Amino acid sequence: MSFIQNINTMLTYIEKNLFGNIKINKLAQFLNTNQNELTRLFPIVFNIGLQEYIKKRKLSKAFDMLKTKSVMEVSLICGYKSYAAFSRAFKKQHNVLPSKIKTAKPNIYPILYLK
Repeated sequence: MSFIQNINTMLTYIEKNLFGNIKINKLAQFLNTNQNELTRLFPIVFNIGLQEYIKKRKLSKAFDMLKTKSVMEVSLICGYKSYAAFSRAFKKQHNVLPSKIKTAKPNIYPILYLK
């Protein structure tokens, strides 16, 4: 497999396991490297840190989840320990509080892939 294929396999794994327990060492295995190299390489390739990317993808999906689930439930699914922390992060990304999504447009962070 090529480097690009390995990166895309890793990104697919992230997307499929977004709300699970994503381990950095597992992601590093896709690229036959270690955690330090992966966290150094990711922002060079994608111009965003790995943890920040995962957070933005979760918050992107949270927008749609809030249409059918409570704010507290979505905040727990997204891995936040408090409603307040989730609300701050959500507002920062979508420019609206989670309780006001009916009148807002989402700011969806795209799924990354290399061509």
